[in-house]
Amino acid sequence: MNFWKNALEKTEQGFGKLLDVSVDAIVSMDESDRIVFWNHAAERVFGYTRDEALKMCVSDLIPGPSRQAHRDGIARFLRTEEPVLVGKTAEVEALKKDGTVFPVELSLAAERREGVWTFFSIIRDITKRKKDEEDLKAKTIMLDCLNSELKLLLDVSMSISRTIDMDTLLKDIIATITRLELFHLDKKGGIFMVEDGRMRLKSYVGHTDRFVALHNRMKVGDCLCGLAAKTGEIITSCDSETDPRHTIKSDIDAHGHIILPLKAEGEVLGVLYLYLPAGTVIDEKHKSILSAIGNLLGVAINNSRLYEKTKELSLCDPLTGLANRRLMYIELERNMAKVRRYGGS
Repeated sequence: MNFWKNALEKTEQGFGKLLDVSVDAIVSMDESDRIVFWNHAAERVFGYTRDEALKMCVSDLIPGPSRQAHRDGIARFLRTEEPVLVGKTAEVEALKKDGTVFPVELSLAAERREGVWTFFSIIRDITKRKKDEEDLKAKTIMLDCLNSELKLLLDVSMSISRTIDMDTLLKDIIATITRLELFHLDKKGGIFMVEDGRMRLKSYVGHTDRFVALHNRMKVGDCLCGLAAKTGEIITSCDSETDPRHTIKSDIDAHGHIILPLKAEGEVLGVLYLYLPAGTVIDEKHKSILSAIGNLLGVAINNSRLYEKTKELSLCDPLTGLANRRLMYIELERNMAKVRRYGGS
């Protein structure tokens, strides 16, 4: 009998040495929550020496708000022997000697000897792992945002590359931009072109005749759109009813605005104005995306303007402005095609 007892004690001592060199903190407690085993890794993780820890309770290693839940859980287990965390692994918070709260992975086991329970826990500091997870999550979000932005710019580029005709281009721009989900835009807006210090409403969607008439005499510097044309800066407004810069009132309910200058080679060619729900705030990141879109649109409009100018020069006499022989042939071809298709003289 003594032989087996001594053999068992030697085995336990061997396990104790093995636990002592573990890279994870290993802590045991009795039924009263007192710490009865504390390895070297626990000293490193929590900051308490073994002598200090053996005078403490496990609840001293738990942040204040969770201590009572720990005590209640132990009491419930001793009463019912129904495990909640026993036999499982969970992520919880722990408390260092210096007061630092940090995340740990806890594996808990329980053993009953001679009617008395002893609890064993393997505790792993997962601070670095959590930080790595957060960093990875942040990078994933950043990449998702970047992909969304690139797709957004691609959609706009594809839209404006379909035509060089100015009227069609302006309509395509408004149709494409108002479909963007990034800014929760209303399905209305328009483009003012800057001509001799005035703001000419060239294309729009979702407006009444009264709105068009109210904005027919706008100058550069007037209202929000004129201000964007004057400064060359993106103008945003949370509420048209309370913004003092919004000087031309129309029959539209309270709304927010994004006014986007359309620039090419440093010149403001016009502005694109869009509508937002009242109270919407546009952050600097989104302004950066809008700026890139404005540059794309500005270049497309400038190319269209140059094309129309070149077309005009090729069809009209540069001295008199009268139509030339080339234009006559183009008009003849167009009319002959119409006659062949629909009949007539």
